[in-house]
Amino acid sequence: MSVPYRQRGPSPPLRLLRQAGLNTYYWIYYQDVGVADAEYDRDPKATLRRTLYTFSGDAPHSEINRRILEPGKGALDNTLEPEHLPPWLTESDLDYMASELKQTGFRNPLNYYRNIDRNWQLLAPWAGAAIHQPALFIAGKEHFSSANRRQAMARIAGGTYDAVIVSHRSFEFLPVSDALFNKFMDEQVSELEAAILEAKEG
Repeated sequence: MSVPYRQRGPSPPLRLLRQAGLNTYYWIYYQDVGVADAEYDRDPKATLRRTLYTFSGDAPHSEINRRILEPGKGALDNTLEPEHLPPWLTESDLDYMASELKQTGFRNPLNYYRNIDRNWQLLAPWAGAAIHQPALFIAGKEHFSSANRRQAMARIAGGTYDAVIVSHRSFEFLPVSDALFNKFMDEQVSELEAAILEAKEG
């Protein structure tokens, strides 16, 4: 599992971000060696807890793009402290990951972002290449918030996914009329009932 696949763009990614005026986007913040490293290394467990929770579907819905930092502030200033851990993350999980990062620090994972433009250059021979192995796009509720909806739909429409999985609850975030939604749900129920009947008769 990973973030959705994105084709190689026309220019180096960091240049495109700066041209778009996104000078406080977190990729840009990571470029100064030692800055984000020191922020994250101060308390690896808190870094993991706050980051994993904030960018998960369990965090409260917000129109704020937390990947764009406030000028002069760090990445963790844009994250949330959970009142309690979500069910998919335990204290023992955090303890294990934090103990590993206390030994290695965050320098290596951050170096990936420091090589984003270099990767763009190295991947030139594969520009426009398609993914041939099976791939799914699993959409969460944040994909359909007003802040992310246009980008998510563009990725779905322009991707080469074998299937797109969308939860029924995610439809709450789409501007769909009640009549269209009810029609869709009726069709889904009818298909399910038909499949159950066919299985019983078979």
